Amino acid sequence: MSNKSIGQEMLICQCLSILPTKDFECPLIDYRKTKLSTKSLIKTFVAAQLDQWSSYEHMEEELRAFPKLRKEIGITEIRVHSLVDVLTIYRLNGFKNFS
Repeated sequence: MSNKSIGQEMLICQCLSILPTKDFECPLIDYRKTKLSTKSLIKTFVAAQLDQWSSYEHMEEELRAFPKLRKEIGITEIRVHSLVDVLTIYRLNGFKNFS
């Protein structure tokens, strides 16, 4: 989104706001998580798909550039290692094809 209009950010936020994320909440996996919940992770990857982000680093760059998008996703900051850590937890818990 860096080279796109603010309108693109608002459109992605609107798409994320209507996602039925309640159906995908995982309290056991999210237990004691303070930064990146399952709901936030799903929204992050949906935004990445919609805006064609090419890598974890690209995700981090875009999320840093757009605070309204971070707010809609439910995060204050994002780091590449946070995404990798969460995906590793999912894989260890049996979600082999996640990511």
